[in-house]
Amino acid sequence: MGGMTWVYYKNQIVNRGGEIKAMENELAALGRKNEALTWRIAQLSGCAALQKRLDEGFIKMVKIAPASIVHVDFPHPAGVIGSEIRTVSNSVARR
Repeated sequence: MGGMTWVYYKNQIVNRGGEIKAMENELAALGRKNEALTWRIAQLSGCAALQKRLDEGFIKMVKIAPASIVHVDFPHPAGVIGSEIRTVSNSVARR
């Protein structure tokens, strides 16, 4: 009975090893595909590619009116910005 159990567990180890190897190969393939897609995204979103799309008329740009531009200037009370670090957040504070 002990020998049969040992053979059973040994077969389980071999089977799991094969499954793990298949998953490692799949993970490596997905990593290579991810790198290729990252490169392609960078290529298609570069300045030259966007300029080409603009020249082709694929992208439309609308001029922003000067009245629609908001200039934000918050001068520091002391006139000089110190070494303090202030937190900036887009979330609404909860009370």
